[in-house]
Order: sequence, then structure tokens, then C-alpha cells
Amino acid sequence: MHYVGVDLHKRSVVVTVLGDDGQLVETRSFLCMEEEAIREYFRSIRPFKAVIEASSSYRWLYDVMSPLACFMHKLT
Repeated sequence: MHYVGVDLHKRSVVVTVLGDDGQLVETRSFLCMEEEAIREYFRSIRPFKAVIEASSSYRWLYDVMSPLACFMHKLT
């Protein structure tokens, strides 16, 4: 299982992935317009649980990630 924290910015997405042991697996950045690359990345790290920053524009990313995740939580 991977544990993912997502920091959503206006033009980019920063993803930090931890393993079961709590150790950093990797940090990746994507441009928001790279929706298919984001989807493929999350497919490649399954299974995962994720937390996403609930900004005014988070919904599109939630919709991309949630079908692939074991659990999604938004931070408000």
C-alpha cells in the first residue's frame, strides 16, 4: 500500500508517496494539463490511499484519482 499526499497548485500538482513503512518512495510533479499522465501515474502506484488539498479547483483531480484509489480524503 502507498500513502499519497497531493498539493494542488494553480498550474501544477505535487505528489508525495510514502510506503507502508512511512519512508519516502518518491515525489513527483505534473502540470495540471497533463491529466492522462497523472492518471497513468496513479495507476502505476496502486494500491494507494490519498489525501488531497481541497482548494477551489480540486474536483477535477479528485475525479481523476478516486476511481483508482483505495481511499480518498480531502483536506479542508
